[in-house]
Amino acid sequence: MIQSVTEKEVETYNERGYVVPGIQLSADRIQDWMQPSND
Repeated sequence: MIQSVTEKEVETYNERGYVVPGIQLSADRIQDWMQPSND
């Protein structure tokens, strides 16, 4: 499940420059997508 992000998170991801379809995310979030946790 894709979680929405706050504007602050989006800014952080934009700074890191990781790009995911239509959204820029941090490597950590990409890892979460590839390996979803049961948290």
